[in-house]
Amino acid sequence: MSKELLINLRDYLLGTLSPEDIIWLGNSLIYNKNNDTKEPLKRDTLEEYCNLLEEGRLQAETGKYCTTEELFKMCGEEYYEEELETEAV
Repeated sequence: MSKELLINLRDYLLGTLSPEDIIWLGNSLIYNKNNDTKEPLKRDTLEEYCNLLEEGRLQAETGKYCTTEELFKMCGEEYYEEELETEAV
């Protein structure tokens, strides 16, 4: 990736992300660099993305989906409780 492209990406992210998200992204990049694996991340193809979108659309049409509340519960009670506290504020 060219230096110019990286600078443009950085500027875009700084203008788009919240300070908390910028900190998270920076920490994530550092962690991933320090724990670098020999295998590169697998990149999904456009066809795979389209298949996932179509699968989700079909599930929604047939009523096979979960509510946000159910999703938070699946993520764990601790996360769910934090989300409820955030909504209450």
